[in-house]
Amino acid sequence: MRKAVLYGQRDVVVLALRKGYKYLFNPSEEEVINSEDAFIIMGETECIRKIKDTL
Repeated sequence: MRKAVLYGQRDVVVLALRKGYKYLFNPSEEEVINSEDAFIIMGETECIRKIKDTL
């Protein structure tokens, strides 16, 4: 996850990572993400939009 667009963003908090039917709360930066995974994030709407546009 270290290389993900979300890592290091000060305006967004990654609450969890959904991997299939499993949820990893407060995932570490070492967590490997796949294209099927989904982030559950919290932050200002505009910040989330900017991140979404880069994905």
